[in-house]
Amino acid sequence: MRASAHATVAGCDGGVWLCDVRSQPPLTLRRSGGRVLVVGSAAGPVGGDELDLRLEVAPGARVSIGTVAATIVWPGPDGRSSTTTLTIDVGDGAHVEWHPCPTVSVAGSDHHMSTIVHLGSGASCRVVDELALGRGGQAGGRLDAIVRIERNGAAVVHHRERFGPGTPGWGTTTAVGDARFVHQEFRVGEPAGETATVVEQRASAARLPIGDDATVILALGRDRPMVQALVARWR
Repeated sequence: MRASAHATVAGCDGGVWLCDVRSQPPLTLRRSGGRVLVVGSAAGPVGGDELDLRLEVAPGARVSIGTVAATIVWPGPDGRSSTTTLTIDVGDGAHVEWHPCPTVSVAGSDHHMSTIVHLGSGASCRVVDELALGRGGQAGGRLDAIVRIERNGAAVVHHRERFGPGTPGWGTTTAVGDARFVHQEFRVGEPAGETATVVEQRASAARLPIGDDATVILALGRDRPMVQALVARWR
């Protein structure tokens, strides 16, 4: 399946509005509770699917974007990989938060996901990826996750992680060891602060400033509540 969706997000009097919405299943866009939500109107991504979502945030708007539920990545009948590409163009002076529910990599799947953010002058963003490497008690599939954030055409962040069978070092501490949940967070346009790390039994997190106003937060652990508790210290 090939599907795409596009919308312009504007802010007015503290509210959020969707304009020029065009979408195809399984990508459906809705405004709810002051946020923009992506609704899965069909199962996906399934092996072989190519899904493309593009959002334009109007200058000066402050927008929070997420998903209604977790994204389950399914294997296809012929073993082909699936791809999801999200592109967000953020207008001058605007702020966007992209924090979807977790992406769950199912055994046998092979998924490539890219999040690309273009920031205009004075714009800022917070981008979060939560990745569940398999369902409860099951192994995960192959997952290739890329986050790229550009400001005025120049890259501020370009981060790539690969998970699952066939990944070099998979199952060892070179990768994520026995961790089953990963949190990746990227903040651009706010003071970076200092480097910090937290290590607890079966979970760890690190806050890494990569510029005066750019920060990467990486955390992993046995499950989502454990990882969220660590990351919440830096909210």
